[in-house]
Amino acid sequence: MKRCKKCITPDTVPNIKFDSNGICSLCSSYTHIKEKGEENLKEIILETKKLKNRNKIYDAVVPVSGGRDSTFVLYYSVKKLKLKVLAVSFDNDFVNEQARKNIENSCRILKTDFMVLKSRFKLPFFITKNLIKATSSTGPFGIINNMCSACAFGQKAAVYKVASQKKIPLILWGNSSNEATVERLVDVSSYYRQQYKEFFKNPKNKFFNKNLIIANILFFLFKLEFYVPGNSLKSKIFKLKEKNIKEISFFDYVEWNREEIKNTIIAELGWQKDKSHISTWRNDCKIHPVMNWAFYKLYGCTKDAFGYCNMINDNQMDRRTALYQEEEMIKNIDEKTIDVMKNILGLDEKTIMTIKNNNKKI
Repeated sequence: MKRCKKCITPDTVPNIKFDSNGICSLCSSYTHIKEKGEENLKEIILETKKLKNRNKIYDAVVPVSGGRDSTFVLYYSVKKLKLKVLAVSFDNDFVNEQARKNIENSCRILKTDFMVLKSRFKLPFFITKNLIKATSSTGPFGIINNMCSACAFGQKAAVYKVASQKKIPLILWGNSSNEATVERLVDVSSYYRQQYKEFFKNPKNKFFNKNLIIANILFFLFKLEFYVPGNSLKSKIFKLKEKNIKEISFFDYVEWNREEIKNTIIAELGWQKDKSHISTWRNDCKIHPVMNWAFYKLYGCTKDAFGYCNMINDNQMDRRTALYQEEEMIKNIDEKTIDVMKNILGLDEKTIMTIKNNNKKI
């Protein structure tokens, strides 16, 4: 296997190209997006504080998962920006115990109110399980395309619902444009996306798929449970319809500094990574290893490796560390993933074998 000499992207990734110096096309096309600056963020905060009919107790909602970045946003909002914050956590049925402890400890130390929202009927769990079963014959790409859909929907819907009901004028998300990997995966995933579309061209798979029918019914119930005013129940995602609420990505304004974030939350809030994780990144999810496995089977590297490519190009991580973490994650990856599939996702042996046997070799 040949790897990029700058990042760790392997030549098994579809449509990847290497120049004469051994640098991959992901590195060659990387562009750092300049942060808008803390002063611009403060201007937005000042504007939202002037709004009429806004909540007089809280200045902002900070969505927290117990992971690294959202914990730092919570810390920065309270300690640096001096905001009165309501921390909101969506329990998607797959949050690990360490993430829960991180949320509780951080809010206690910062003396911040927090809310945990959870489906009364464990709908994210059952939706995810049925979606994976419904698309098991598409192999690992079925996992990539479906595993996070219920959780992603629930997280945004829960935060929007709280902000709307309580008239809190600002939402500070813990993500940034520089960290995003979705757009960078468009070319490399084109073949598998086409194969996935072919699967649904068969009426049997689209209209007579028992697990898909169950998942769609459960998703409709999920939308009812976490309904956000102004949205159609036919929508795949809910949007924030309140004109007097502003939502922004915190790290589009304040520089994302990997070491500073990690050192700050560990020292100030006693934050800890989950013991089962190699990296401090994406530490809040018990089933993330399944996503990494699916990427590894299709692309020859984990999903995290594409994030490491961004970090290396942004001088936030060195190649040696990235390669070490990647190699540690793929050790015994089949065995570890099957354990998660069985004991956390609750998948039966037949479904697991169907996913494995439909692995499209590079």
